[in-house]
Amino acid sequence: MWTSAIIIMAVYMALYVLESFWSFTWGSVNLDRKRQDEAEAKDKKIEELTRSRVPELRGEVMQGIIDYASNSPLGTVKLDESQVLLRCHIANFAESQTTVHDHRAKIESGERVFYGEPLAIGSGLHLRPQDEWSNDLGERIAEFDNEIASTPIARGVRKDGWLRFRVGGLPPTEFDAAVVSVTLRDAFGGTHELKSRGTLHFELRHLMVWPH
Repeated sequence: MWTSAIIIMAVYMALYVLESFWSFTWGSVNLDRKRQDEAEAKDKKIEELTRSRVPELRGEVMQGIIDYASNSPLGTVKLDESQVLLRCHIANFAESQTTVHDHRAKIESGERVFYGEPLAIGSGLHLRPQDEWSNDLGERIAEFDNEIASTPIARGVRKDGWLRFRVGGLPPTEFDAAVVSVTLRDAFGGTHELKSRGTLHFELRHLMVWPH
């Protein structure tokens, strides 16, 4: 009788110890999981806050023009180079506003890839009409490169304008259509890419500086 009572008591004690152990273990697991969830939520919040403070420039390369007179304007382009104008739109999708300190072009035509270095637009640059015999000076090209370099782009504001490039290795008359991208470098050192929607067909036009 005493032996049975001792056995029953021992079983109850073992069950009590086992229950206490599992309660402690499960409580520790839940606590660790709660701490992990809180840490992940905190990291996510910090990441979102950091991302909102980093400029996020997006946009598109919408139009391309090549100057068919390879030595114009101001003798800045050589015979084996093309002078290219790319009309771009840029928008900032982050809280932090920024200027653009550099821009480079990449032009992919079939298996050939060409890189464009920025050329200053300057004052007095005009895009001549299709009719070269016209007395109209054509469209005056605004200094968009100076605008985005000096005026910060705020969130939700869209900027549109022409960027000018010197593209080496290809005479202008051999150029037609290509996939185009423009890489922008912001004031914080970050880079952003604008791309054309598929193949961009270039117009051959004449650029001139007026007055000469």
